Amino acid sequence: MEENEQAIFNEARRISDPAARRAFVESACGDDVLRQRIEALLHVMVEEPGFLESPAAKLNSALPPTGQPGVLIGRYQLLELIGEGGMGEVWKAEQREPVKRLVALKLIKAGKDSRQVMARFEAERQALALMDHPSIAKILDGGVTDSNQPFFVMELVQGHSITRYCDEQRLAPRARLELFIPVCHAIQHAHQKGIIHRDIKPGNVLIAQVDGRPMPKVIDFGVAKAIDVDVMDVSLETNFGMVVGTPQYMSPEQADTKRKDVDTRTDIYSLGVLLYELLTGSPPFDKKTLADAGIIEMLRVIREVEPPTPSTKLSGADELPSIAAKRSYEPKQLTSLMRGELDWIVMRSLEKDRNRRYATANGLARDIERYLHDEPVEAGPPSAGYKLRKFVRRNRAAMITTSGVFALMVMATAFSVWQAYRARVAEAEARISEQKARAEQIRADEEAAINKAVNEFLQRDLLSQADVANQPAEVKRSRNLTVREALDRAARDIEVRFRGQEITEAAIRTTLGRAYRAIGELDEAQKHLDRALQLRGARLGPEHADTLESMHQLALLRTAQSDHAAAEKLYRQVLEARRTLFGPDHAHTLQSMRDYGLHLMYSGRLDEAENTLRQAEAACKARLGDEHRDTLEATSNLANVYLKRFEYFKAEPLYKQLCETLRRQLGADHPETLHNISGLATTYIQWERYDVAEPLLNELHANYRTLRGHDHPDTLDTRLNLALVYKERQRFDEADATYREVLELRQRKQGPDHADTLYTMGDYAAFLQLRREFDRAQALYEQCLSLSRRKLGSEHQDTIATIVNLGTLHRDLKRYDQAEPLIFEAVNLARKTMGLGSPSTQTIISHWSELCQQRGQPEKAEPVLRELVAYVREHPGPGRFLLANELGYLAGNLIDQKRFAEAEPIARECLEIRTKNGPDRWTTFCTQAIVGTALLGQKRFAEAEPFLVKGYEGLKQRETRIPPQGQFYVPKTLDSVIQLYDAWGKPEEAAKWRKDLPPVKP
Repeated sequence: MEENEQAIFNEARRISDPAARRAFVESACGDDVLRQRIEALLHVMVEEPGFLESPAAKLNSALPPTGQPGVLIGRYQLLELIGEGGMGEVWKAEQREPVKRLVALKLIKAGKDSRQVMARFEAERQALALMDHPSIAKILDGGVTDSNQPFFVMELVQGHSITRYCDEQRLAPRARLELFIPVCHAIQHAHQKGIIHRDIKPGNVLIAQVDGRPMPKVIDFGVAKAIDVDVMDVSLETNFGMVVGTPQYMSPEQADTKRKDVDTRTDIYSLGVLLYELLTGSPPFDKKTLADAGIIEMLRVIREVEPPTPSTKLSGADELPSIAAKRSYEPKQLTSLMRGELDWIVMRSLEKDRNRRYATANGLARDIERYLHDEPVEAGPPSAGYKLRKFVRRNRAAMITTSGVFALMVMATAFSVWQAYRARVAEAEARISEQKARAEQIRADEEAAINKAVNEFLQRDLLSQADVANQPAEVKRSRNLTVREALDRAARDIEVRFRGQEITEAAIRTTLGRAYRAIGELDEAQKHLDRALQLRGARLGPEHADTLESMHQLALLRTAQSDHAAAEKLYRQVLEARRTLFGPDHAHTLQSMRDYGLHLMYSGRLDEAENTLRQAEAACKARLGDEHRDTLEATSNLANVYLKRFEYFKAEPLYKQLCETLRRQLGADHPETLHNISGLATTYIQWERYDVAEPLLNELHANYRTLRGHDHPDTLDTRLNLALVYKERQRFDEADATYREVLELRQRKQGPDHADTLYTMGDYAAFLQLRREFDRAQALYEQCLSLSRRKLGSEHQDTIATIVNLGTLHRDLKRYDQAEPLIFEAVNLARKTMGLGSPSTQTIISHWSELCQQRGQPEKAEPVLRELVAYVREHPGPGRFLLANELGYLAGNLIDQKRFAEAEPIARECLEIRTKNGPDRWTTFCTQAIVGTALLGQKRFAEAEPFLVKGYEGLKQRETRIPPQGQFYVPKTLDSVIQLYDAWGKPEEAAKWRKDLPPVKP
């Protein structure tokens, strides 16, 4: 505002009588334009003192409301007033027909039917009708009341403002940023429809619960403006000189009464203010400060005064402990978190010069996503030159005066050597500072250029191929282009196209390598990741963050390729380097710990894996909170370890909590959610709760086929689990077809000696062994064992499992001479590599015990079984589940040696544990038979009878579900029942049970 204009305004506002005030303005203003501007400002400041309370100048809030509870407007009955603005009311209403539902109904206040207000109200209705976005409240209906007042009906958003919701939920900054991103997308959608909101603030961004997840909803387009043309030919122009918006969230151009060219970037500024408040607890300029300043000073502050950065605002806030607590952070940690990239992102959104802001709302959202993914952000620190220019512009008059004084000082001290020396020192310091700023700017520019090149490559060369017109002319165009084909075409000639741009080429190759790995094309992934590491190592050095990221991606690939030795070396090297470079609690370091723990699990080193992942989980919780994505990933990896150890009592609650949290945060079909649903389904399979597992697996399979493709490892893992469920539920034909299909796909896609292929081969062989197709099973076992010894080594847990499985096949066929060396080798390998604490070791020892029992040499197994029972008692591991197994085998071993009295208490303890864990499982009925046999051996017939009879009947009913190694218990228990009645002197009962004996083969 010019001096003359400000003087007239200040003088006019002191005149209390409206008529006298108008007369003074008319006489003092030389032209109509100045008079109109002064009158507009007086209207806001003097006649409408409540300006700061409403989106625009209030019209007359003292008028009575238009509606009343219970009133019918068309087919809508008003229930309660839920909002009131300058021009209208918002009512919660019930739609009566054709469906009953709660809605929000907005109508103009009684007496407020001026043409301008009516036009703006109608414009809001038309603006909303143009838009269709999940984060914008939907327009449902519209019309005119009997008293000729327009209304429209929209989706009822029942929730609090985004700031209140975040504070009440004590959301950490990362969660707030994730909630803010869809707000940006909603505003972008409005901009694409030609609509500027112009009043973005917390009260206009509500949080609704959609499918149990928080969903932002942008409301109140009441001051929206068309970008290029008027909405539906309705003029939205305000009186000349009027300002539209809420001052705390108003852009500088909105605060300029001379300016009429407000564009979409005004919403970027308001989004920046909203983001500022989400992070710091208040907007850059609070309402009281602006109100106390007066209208002229308020508008000047909005136009010219630079707000403090979020970190500066927090560091000086008296309420910092309370603000930090609402963000689940310590005060110092919160201030530190803001410093740097978050400061840069927010302050770029709040640039006074709109040309320096983000160009689009999506651009702001993308930079936030880069921050969340630990990628370089486009926003950067302002240069020294830029800050100097800003200072000069803000202090032009003072600088002119200072320059004159400085000139006199120089002339007066021209002969002072000391002053000249000080000037040279200051000049040198300024030059160093400028060089540092220039170096930082160059680095930021380089990172921005690389980011831009990668984004352009993805958009132009990869994603644009979805349109047939954008596919290269030299290849066959396809409407149904696969992801692999699109990647192959995009990857052509990269080296030539980016010659001399090694770092850009490396970034693009890293992106391609990750994409190829995600779709299971591991060989192609390796080509690009190897080249990216070579380029970064040569240009940046072996310990640069980008070089370490390339090594980390290669480690993940080696794990996927089952090359555990190469992966181990890379994981350890990257983890140690990141600890040194970033510190123990940095996101990159914790990512390395999580992935290394998973690698240890895949390598069969479960104790090390658990220890590493527990440390990672604790560090993530301390640094980021319980529901941060990194924390959830660590918990998921830990649950995987428990699953590998058959500790489903520990795994199930973790998976259930993970699934609930991820469904709420990401949605039911997000890959991370699906991964943990898969873990939960696998847990239920181990728990033999197949009826619960099957629907989960069917849902997973459908989602994975859509997201990953029919031959992706995740899809095939799900199919393999389904085959297991089909087998356990006695749908053998479905199981056989599924096993065969998965094995063929893996042999073709992943190779004949890939770890996943070998695992599938072993599973299929076990199924064939159950079906008594022994020749086919043996051929598969032997092929699998040969490949496993060569590819994985004899000490790998999958190789050991194949050794013992082949041994049990020979045992079941009574080929004891072939079975014994295999099972004995497996026992020794398992004890050496996995230890007695491993469930796999304990299972293998049980097979050894059964072999000795069947050979009539139970005494050979007794020492190992007693050692195992003692170990499990001392190291209980997964509750008492595994202890029951070992007690059962030891009791059976003692019975085979006719040491019945010693066997009885051991068998009873085993039965007690198994009855609690699963009263209807076949192992529980088997244990009843063991207790009965121990009593029979002591001639305690009456006590033995119920145990033996119930044991046999339970086993017989579940015979088809008993694994091959346990099926001999059925005829053995029947023999014990017959022996019981013969020894008890009840031949009629014995004869009745003999009828269950299978016919003797001729």
